[in-house]
Order: sequence, then C-alpha cells, then structure tokens
Amino acid sequence: MAIGLGTHIQSLPDGWRVGITALAAIFPESEARIATALRELEQHGFLRRTRERVGGGKLATRTESCNHPEAAARRRARVAAAAPLPATAHVGAPVVAAAAAEPVRVPAPEPEPVRALVLEPESVRVPVPEPVPAPTPVPVEPVPGRTPTSPA
Repeated sequence: MAIGLGTHIQSLPDGWRVGITALAAIFPESEARIATALRELEQHGFLRRTRERVGGGKLATRTESCNHPEAAARRRARVAAAAPLPATAHVGAPVVAAAAAEPVRVPAPEPEPVRALVLEPESVRVPVPEPVPAPTPVPVEPVPGRTPTSPA
C-alpha cells in the first residue's frame, strides 16, 4: 500500500493536496490504512511532514516527497551545517555540532555460491537407416499395333 501511495504522491504536481482525507477520496482504502502508509513512507525518509501556522491561528501540514531519501538527508545536513549559530549563544560556551542525519550504509552480505547441477553431454547412438536400393528398370513390351514413335 505504501509503495503505491508514494508513487501516486510523486506523480502529483506541486501544491496538490495529499492529506489523508484527500487521498481517501481517491483510493479505496480507509483513512486509517492511508495514515499508516504515510507514516511508513515518513519513517523510511520518502516523506517529510511539518506543521506550520497559517492565517487565523490554524495549523497546516506541509508534506514534502522525495525520490531519494539519502540525498534529501545529506542536503538537509549540509543546510543545517551551513546555518549560522543562533544569536542567543553565549560567547565562550562550547559549541556542540548536531550530528548529521546521514543514513548508515550496511554492506549487503555476500551471496552464497550456488551449486548448480551441470549435465555433461552424452553421446547418443542414432540408428542410420539402410540405404534404399535404386529401382531397376522394368522392360516394357511394345503394344501390338503401335509404333514407339506414334502418339498415344
């Protein structure tokens, strides 16, 4: 469900509504299943949802979707590292850098060699048919009253 929902969200133009109720109007799944799929996409880094204040004291959720969560995490880490320190920092106080949210790459285990049964070709004896002797000509006796050159 999450993969299909993520693919659908990627295909939408910028600014399109991707809230739970808007997606439930499109998909046959319930709002609970759609909310679960959105949380799964967010957990794996394909979605980022932030709450923002809009006019009238209301809150809105902004959803960002990305194809490559690793690249988005690296970009966010670079932006965070380049951001200036807040003005409330005390002079002389030790500065602790926030750890970048880089994904940890775990190498895939080497695949076990697969032993395949390889059959060696065997020689097969195919019977060769006996040659058919050439037909022997049968002498034809002339028909009485006809000459060999006359038409039939």
